[in-house]
Amino acid sequence: MEQSVNAQIHITWLGSKCRSKQEKAAWSDCVTLYQDTINILNQALNPTKQSTSYDLQTWLTTSLTNTNTCQTGFHKVGVGNNVLPLIPNKNISKIISDFLTLNNASSFIPPKTNKNGFPRWLSPNDRKLLDCDKDGFIARGITFRNTEGPENHQAGGLRCGADLSVFHRCAFEGYQDTLYVHSQRQFYKECHIFGTVDFIFGNAAVVFQSCNIYATSKGLIADVVLWMNWRGAVAVLVYATAL
Repeated sequence: MEQSVNAQIHITWLGSKCRSKQEKAAWSDCVTLYQDTINILNQALNPTKQSTSYDLQTWLTTSLTNTNTCQTGFHKVGVGNNVLPLIPNKNISKIISDFLTLNNASSFIPPKTNKNGFPRWLSPNDRKLLDCDKDGFIARGITFRNTEGPENHQAGGLRCGADLSVFHRCAFEGYQDTLYVHSQRQFYKECHIFGTVDFIFGNAAVVFQSCNIYATSKGLIADVVLWMNWRGAVAVLVYATAL
């Protein structure tokens, strides 16, 4: 925990060393990701919170994903040689990986559902519709569309890192990188997802129930699932879904 706090302070200080808008954007994302990691680790270490080993596995995996995403952001915009080497990602990642090994809760536990087929963590009065990185985020009947076109390659439609989030009857339209299920536990029901290649990716424990997934052009669903599995501690459950 102390390592993460010190890293976040150090990363904040590095903002003045950014030499371009792209590098500044990647740095800003890192600051947010490390603050999110601190909040998650506080939750995991809270002795008053009744957490299961699978809860801890989810939160630790999310923390590890955040540090990796920080590093990836710099490489994606081609500015990995200035500020990035000064960010202590490797030390933090090793500590979190060690805790993951000690916790040893590798099996994916599908969420228990109520009679309507939704996870039990969702109550009829839930209306959290603002921040897609806020735990308990809910979206219903919304279309998330990226209109950049296939010639622009990686152009994401949505990135979600909210724990216990639910998407119901939503559409995600794009080409490459349409839906970034970044981390935590996510549930998609009766949704439509469009893309070409690698258009569902990330490191979340995610359930797709009664969804339609459309590979347009030369996209392959096999590429989508394999890409998620390559990312490490990730689980995907596809149930009653048309591919």
